[in-house]
This record gives sequence, C-alpha cells and structure tokens, in this order.
Amino acid sequence: MKKQLLLIISLFLLGSCGRSPKKHYPVTAQVGAARYHHLVRKAAKRYKIHPQLILAIIEVESGFNPRVVGFQRGFGLMQVVPSTAGHDVFKHLKKRSDQPTRRYLFDPSNNIDVGTAYLHLLQTRYLSAIKHPTTRQYAIIAAYNGGHGNLFRFFSHSPKLAIQAINQLSPKQFYQQVVKKYHLPYTRDYLAKVVQAQKRYAG
Repeated sequence: MKKQLLLIISLFLLGSCGRSPKKHYPVTAQVGAARYHHLVRKAAKRYKIHPQLILAIIEVESGFNPRVVGFQRGFGLMQVVPSTAGHDVFKHLKKRSDQPTRRYLFDPSNNIDVGTAYLHLLQTRYLSAIKHPTTRQYAIIAAYNGGHGNLFRFFSHSPKLAIQAINQLSPKQFYQQVVKKYHLPYTRDYLAKVVQAQKRYAG
C-alpha cells in the first residue's frame, strides 16, 4: 500500500511539471536533458558552445532519441549528416580523411561531440565575421539546419557580401527575415523552435 501511494504521488508530481510552461519544460525533455547533461557539459566546455543551445538543438532534432534517422540522412541526437557536418568535423578538427559512420553517430557521446564540434566550426570558421553575438547565434542555428552556403545565398550572391548585409541588420531584423522570408521553410521553423527551446534550458 505504501509503495502504491508513493507511485501515485510520483506520477502526480511528474504530471504537474508539464502544466506550467513558463517555469518547466516538458517531462520528456526534462528526462532527456538530465540523461545527457554530462555529455553536453563536456562538449560545451571543449568547444565553447552554450549548453542550452546544444540541448535545444537535441530537443528539436531528435526529441532526445539517440536512434533517430532523419529524412536528410542525419543520425542520432543531433541529427549529424555524415557527408556534410560529419565530414567537416573529421577533416578540420579531428584531422581524419573519412567521415563518421551510422554506428559511430548512434553513440550519444560521439554524436554530441561531433554535433557540437560542427557548431564550433560554424562559430569560429564559417560565420565568425558576423559581428553581433546574438545575430551570429541565430545564423549558427539556421546554418546548422540548412547549411551556411544556403544562408549566404539568401542574403547575397557571395559570402563576403552576405556577411556585410547581415552585419547591417540588428539581431531582431535578422531573426525576422529568416523566420518570415527564408527560402527554406523548414529552416524558418527550425530557427523559431530552437530559439524557443533554448529558453527552457536557461539557467
């Protein structure tokens, strides 16, 4: 009887977590974030990426399911595509000529490491010339989903001119242009979802 009572109380407390979105994030996200928190913190420290951004991307990309295969052949928690993001990370950061395998990316530790490493490449290599840190983070999120090449093409015919155009916008203006006018609808939705998800992991 005592065990049953404890179970009922536990279920009630879990259920109450989802009723106040201003203070709590969904139970599934809460459990997932706790499960992979140590790996996220490790990767965040190694690659100098905010943990809340990593967690938000994992939530939106896979719902914390490490075995997900996406429609663009992305694998695992951060939906890493072996031939693009995976190849870039292996080439530029791990000094390898191959690319991560499906099995490699189904391992949560490997997946979070490679996905976060790609965010690091976007931040320090491809989008580093974007001056405002908030605008740069919005750009990183959009580029993680649709590629930095597509992001540049949306603003100009050349990367250099695209960066100049982006730097003339405020963070709010950049965000509004992407979520309302971007040529890839899934990237429009993606930026909005990740930005919203980040708020659940702040603090």
